[in-house]
Order: sequence, then structure tokens, then C-alpha cells
Amino acid sequence: MKQKHLDTALIVAAINNDYDKVKKFINDGANPNATNDHENTATIMSAKNGNTGIIELLVENGADVNKQNWLGNFALIYTVGGGHTNVVETLLGFDVKVDLCNKKRHTCLSHAAFSGRLATVKMLVDSGADLNFLDGEGKTALIWASLTEKDEVVRYLLEKGAKTDIRDQSDLTALEWAAYMGNKSTCQIFDE
Repeated sequence: MKQKHLDTALIVAAINNDYDKVKKFINDGANPNATNDHENTATIMSAKNGNTGIIELLVENGADVNKQNWLGNFALIYTVGGGHTNVVETLLGFDVKVDLCNKKRHTCLSHAAFSGRLATVKMLVDSGADLNFLDGEGKTALIWASLTEKDEVVRYLLEKGAKTDIRDQSDLTALEWAAYMGNKSTCQIFDE
């Protein structure tokens, strides 16, 4: 089988969550960092699917967990978006860049905070994620959690020392966003 066909077969096997075929194609010489037309790797596709077994197999065979696609997205950010806490934990066990951002400068922490995924937020913070990283809109994880009324995440980020005085490109702080959005319970957390 030609290299391009082998690499494509690997990515398709990852998309289909077929561990045995992924293993076969790797053993046959497929490149674990090969990409499709959108620059997605088998690792990225497995992260989207929440498949830790395939991710571990790919990494053991040289896959780069930080490789980004055409949007700048990568395995960890897709895992966070998909709510696959077990895969987040697996990826954090590898040489993943926890503050890597996509082309919109969104990080995994801001994505998890926006989505209200407290367990994931805790894992990312414990792994050294920058609490006060400014994304492409100048927003921090605390601002995202505040404007989307993710109160458990807001409380946790405040307990961990997230700065409350950072203003985004709209010149609003996390508390001001919560007030603007009418998130009364979130505003009360800032008074605790």
C-alpha cells in the first residue's frame, strides 16, 4: 500500500474508533502524524471521539499530541469541547502544552470555563494552565465563566487566584460581564 493511502487509512480507522485497524496500519508503516485535507491527525480524530486507547497507541508510536489542524485546534482542545474528562487526563499525562491556543487564541482552560466543565478546569489548573491568559478577545477563563453563568467554575477560579481586575477588549471585567448578562448568582460570588 502506498504511503499516502496507508496514512489516510490510519486517519479513517481513528475516525471509526477501530483500534485494531489503527494498530495494523501503524505496524504497516503509517505515519502517526499524517494529516487529512483539514490537517487533522489520527490523534485529533481520536480525541474528538474520546478514545484513550487509540491516543495512547498513537503517542507510543510517535504521534505529536500538540499538532494543530488548519484552525489551530489540537487534540486537547477537542477533548475539552467534547467533555471527555478521561481523555483530558490521558493527554495531560503526555507532553501536552496546556496553554497552547488555536488561531482565535482560545486555550483549553478558557474553553472548559466557557462550557462549565469544572472537573476539566481543575485538571488543567493542576497541570499549570495560566489562570489569567488573555485570548483573542482579551478574555480570561474567569471572564468566560462569569458571562456564561458557570458559577462553580467562577468560584473555583477565584479560589485559585484568578485576577478580577482584567478588562477584555470590550473594557469589561468578569464581574461587569456577569452584571451585564444579568447573572445575579455569579455577581454574588464576587461578594463572598
